[in-house]
Amino acid sequence: MSGMLDLTTARPIVEGLNWMITLGSSEIKNVKAEMRELLGHLSKSLLSLWDVTQQVSSLSDEHFANGFESVYTYFKRFYYDPENLEKARTHCTDVSRDVDRITFKLSILFRTNLGKWSDAEECLRLGLLGDASYIEEYNKNFETLNRELSTVHALVREGKEEEAEQAYRGLRQRLCDDMDHLNAYIKRLREADDHIRRIVG
Repeated sequence: MSGMLDLTTARPIVEGLNWMITLGSSEIKNVKAEMRELLGHLSKSLLSLWDVTQQVSSLSDEHFANGFESVYTYFKRFYYDPENLEKARTHCTDVSRDVDRITFKLSILFRTNLGKWSDAEECLRLGLLGDASYIEEYNKNFETLNRELSTVHALVREGKEEEAEQAYRGLRQRLCDDMDHLNAYIKRLREADDHIRRIVG
């Protein structure tokens, strides 16, 4: 069964993580704090997709009746409210500022060779991450989840428990494939984090 979400929007972030793992000690050691901020800003959208997918698909059949309302409320509050959704995604301007701070410190303050940082904008896909069509595609994932969850919620409100549970079961099964991919992406994020920690201490 194919997944429900469009995870192509997560791949540029994973490409950025892959690039960060190639950085050596000379390219990281003088910009420790900035590296941590860059990793946090870059991974926001990925972490949000992982968290919302995990939470939305978390209910077993046994816990559906008592747990669905909480899951629905969590999604609506933290991932469908426009202000919170805006806060939950990667912002190109934040990532670009982090890169600018890092390259400035390395070249001006420490007078070191930029090395791989010369290619940072391209490798971190800053042009794509800031593109309006990319952001629109990313946000469609939350529209899809809202539509599916709202269908289940309406059935619950109408007292159609069996139909609601069946609809949720179908949603959960489709998200299982997405979860497998997202777990692999999160593993890469942890590898990038471990790589930076090993260098900066």
